[in-house]
Amino acid sequence: MTKQECAEQIAGQLHVTERKMNKAAAEASKLLIALVEAQAEFDSRDIEGEHAITQVSAAIEAVTEARKAVIAAHHSLASIKERHGVEVAATLIEPRAQIVEEAPRHLRVVR
Repeated sequence: MTKQECAEQIAGQLHVTERKMNKAAAEASKLLIALVEAQAEFDSRDIEGEHAITQVSAAIEAVTEARKAVIAAHHSLASIKERHGVEVAATLIEPRAQIVEEAPRHLRVVR
């Protein structure tokens, strides 16, 4: 495998990882919302419900921290890429552009 092929493989996996971590954070946030809404709906004050909410909140925090670490790795890899003189194919960036275009219409995209 050449340096170029290796860089493209890593870049592709990096983008997949970032997208999946974003999805994991979004899904965990939806779970938290569902738990809080259920608690409010049924006027529940039981301690088990509070523990579940606290645990899901901790999971969201953990996913957020993990996401930060992957982003930091992305920045580190960018400097390595420059040092080794490899370019990542533009096609690896396309999925991100596609995601932006598929964003819900009621949200505006900020770049």
